[in-house]
Amino acid sequence: MANIELYGQLNTYMNEFVNSIMQDQILLKFLYYNTSEDVLSMPDLTVEQKKSMIDDTIFKYKKVPVRNDGEMKTYLAFEYGEITRMQQVSYREVNTMFFRPTIDVFVISTDTNCQTKNGDRIYAIESRLAELFHFKVHGSTLGRSRITKSDSIYGLPLPFHGREISIEFWAENPGKFDIFDTSL
Repeated sequence: MANIELYGQLNTYMNEFVNSIMQDQILLKFLYYNTSEDVLSMPDLTVEQKKSMIDDTIFKYKKVPVRNDGEMKTYLAFEYGEITRMQQVSYREVNTMFFRPTIDVFVISTDTNCQTKNGDRIYAIESRLAELFHFKVHGSTLGRSRITKSDSIYGLPLPFHGREISIEFWAENPGKFDIFDTSL
């Protein structure tokens, strides 16, 4: 199958964000291993195990799967929150366009999956997200990030509960915007 090119900056950002998540073994262990044992001592995930998590426990859109009690897992879902586009103007300088998206991360689990020997699974995942994204820099696409808020997710059906963590990315767009350039 041929590679399909992503269209648009939002798709590129979301893809890079998910790639950052998929590279972190600690976070993935808390999602993958449904055990109350020491999750951190479990083996690192293989490429096949990581791939199996996409659209099963990790979603590029906001979703809580409906499953029977024996299949309930811990889920991670993403959705864009506020997206700010602003222009910084300074005297005699080319104006640079800035793009500041916020990605809302939903960490959802069940009562039976929450407790591990390492503590609460949801809190562990939130802590790992903070270690990965709070005042960190992520390559040329995502740029700098910070966590702007974290809150309980209210209104989830029982036995689900979770947290919503908002991560803001701000960076200079790859291209420049020059108000004096008439070719734009």
